[in-house]
Amino acid sequence: MDKPILTAPFFVFEGNSLDIFQTIDEIEQKIEPIDVLNHEYAIYDVSGNILKFHVVKTETRFLGVLNIMVNTVRFSHILATSQQALFQRMQQTYLAWGGSETDELSFDELKNQLFDLLQYIVNSK
Repeated sequence: MDKPILTAPFFVFEGNSLDIFQTIDEIEQKIEPIDVLNHEYAIYDVSGNILKFHVVKTETRFLGVLNIMVNTVRFSHILATSQQALFQRMQQTYLAWGGSETDELSFDELKNQLFDLLQYIVNSK
């Protein structure tokens, strides 16, 4: 299936958790099939496209000899486009992480504040 043109970065929300990726392939490798099946993620590109992923069974070699079936995550399609929905998820996450009020911030300002806060959290661990 051809992947449509999307705009990085990609935001993967799971509750108030946020992971940011630069490619669809990275998302497919990182997120858990069981969580996709349980609809635990909200995934957006920076333009506000809401991305849908699905789980497929693929055959792989195990220890170089056995062929086994494993669940694999694959990008499916764009559900809709809503920069407002992405903005609201970013606001919720930013506030949950201890950020200050966001009502006066533009989308780009909030994105930059969220990146800065995420960088601070990562560096303080």
